[in-house]
Order: sequence, then C-alpha cells, then structure tokens
Amino acid sequence: MKVFVLISYKGSRYHGWQRQTNTANTVQQIVEEQLTKVLKYKCIISGCGRTDAGVHASQFYFHFDLRSELDFDLCFRMNLALPDDIVFLKLFEVGETNNARFDAIQRIYNYHFHCSPNPFISDISFYQSRELDFSRMLKCLKIIEGQRDFKNFCKQPDKHKTTICHITSVKLFKSENGSRYRFEISANRFLRGMIRIIVSRLFAVGEGRLSIEAFEKSFIEHLPINIKTAYPQGLFLSKVQYPFISEDPNAPSSDVQFIRWKKVD
Repeated sequence: MKVFVLISYKGSRYHGWQRQTNTANTVQQIVEEQLTKVLKYKCIISGCGRTDAGVHASQFYFHFDLRSELDFDLCFRMNLALPDDIVFLKLFEVGETNNARFDAIQRIYNYHFHCSPNPFISDISFYQSRELDFSRMLKCLKIIEGQRDFKNFCKQPDKHKTTICHITSVKLFKSENGSRYRFEISANRFLRGMIRIIVSRLFAVGEGRLSIEAFEKSFIEHLPINIKTAYPQGLFLSKVQYPFISEDPNAPSSDVQFIRWKKVD
C-alpha cells in the first residue's frame, strides 16, 4: 500500500532534505532511520522535492510503501521518535502510481525577512540591514510574472531537462506592524536555487545596486552572470498541492498563520 506522508520541519540544523553520502544529518535520513525502527523493516522514502541546508518546510510530502495495514497511529509514534524540529502531520493512502514529486501541480514558497534586528526570529527570517526601495522591487515582481525561462536563475541549469517554470503568483507582504516581510511565489516547479537567486537580485534592486533594466535583461539576454543566492534561513516551502489530496487550498501554511499580513502594492 502506497502512502503519502505530510510533514513539517525546521531546517536550521540540517544539511537539507536529501540523503547525502558525506553526512547523516539530513531530514530524509533521520526520517528513514526512525521510520525503519518504528515499522521494523527497511523504509526508503521519496520526497516531493529537495530543500537546501538551513531551509524550512511548513508542508513537505513524501511517499513510501507500507507492507500492511497499521493498528497504531504512525504520526504519534513517529513524533515521539523524531527530534522536535521534524513533525509528522498526516498520512494519505494513494494509488500505486502516485508520486510525491511528479504529481505535485503547484508549490508555494515564502522568503521571510525583517528590517530591524530581532534575535528571536534570526533562524527563520533574514535580517535585511540595508534600506529597501519597495516600489522598485514591485516593478521586478511584474517582470517575474511574465517570464517562463529561468535558466539564469538556477545554480545548475544543465542538470535540468528544461528550465521552463510556469509562475502563477508573485507577491510581497508585510506584517501589520511593518516589522516583517515575506516574498511569496507559486509555480508548478522550481529550479535548483531559483528562489534564493531571485530574492538576492530583488534585494540588489531594492538597495539600488542593480537597475530594474538589468534585472529584466537577465531573463531576455541569457547572459552569463555570477550566481549569488540569498541566505537560506528565510526560505520556507509553504505548500504543495496535488489533484487527489483535498486539503483546503486557501488554508494558511504554518509559517505565515500567526502574523497578520497585508499585501504590498
């Protein structure tokens, strides 16, 4: 029986989601090891994507095969076994051909940042110390909405079969008290490092280090440019949507639900 599992994790102390040969400190390996102990057979899981070191996920799905029906609450057992920064939320029985990575129809990411130093959120939000011109940044959001090819916003474009991404929404929000901000972007797929490269260039535009025209040209001319990425701690995979999982598409993800936000226009 194939199941999808919905989890949430804070990525601050992990080397990303994906299992690696040079470290055991990845979310995937820790989950696989604890799942194997709880179920008492070897478990290999496949995630809906991958997050880099220090990046978080409010919603992350993986699939694996259950050998038999369970007579206990797997989420409860796993949450006792796992470290407290990885949480099992829900299980879904799915069809044998369903795939957590390839069946996702939309992914939503949020990049959180704050413009006044705050030691209590420094591991889940980036401190942007330089003043930003948000009117310039908003013009760049309009440019992003009209693009499809993100080759120049990818760490390793040659490792992707295509660099085409269908962007469905790009927005900037700020908290009601004006102390915190988040950049939200949704699409059918994202490339390696794509969002952190976009954010890095948005900051450069907002700070006046990069012109709006140069930002737009990086899409049009496909010029070789230095790849700089924003720091990882502000980035959250906030939501993943599937056509066969009837979660409320308008329900806020856990990284945004405790703050009153308003859109920056």
